[in-house]
Amino acid sequence: MESDPNVWTNSELISLAMVAGLYLLGLVFSVWSGFRAMKWRIYWKTCAAMMLVGALGALVSSFYSLDEIDMPTIFDLSLWLLLAGQSGAVIGACWVGCSRLSQRLTKTSL
Repeated sequence: MESDPNVWTNSELISLAMVAGLYLLGLVFSVWSGFRAMKWRIYWKTCAAMMLVGALGALVSSFYSLDEIDMPTIFDLSLWLLLAGQSGAVIGACWVGCSRLSQRLTKTSL
């Protein structure tokens, strides 16, 4: 029995849901931190802007390059921009989490 390449498997759907969840979580956290943070406000807004511009660039580039066989350059650059914003948001979230944990541990140990 041959498998149909147009049918999505469960593992593909789970992977897609995880990537979409990570993107939305990073975007919401960076926007929320951009308006809430006192020190790193520009950093968080830059991460959110990079993710938004990268996602919109990837979506828009697919409409302009329907006749190309290779991956369009603008799509590639948009995904790199999205990846940079997402990486910045994840690294920043880990930094915030570690600093809050460190503050909580120093308060309880004294």
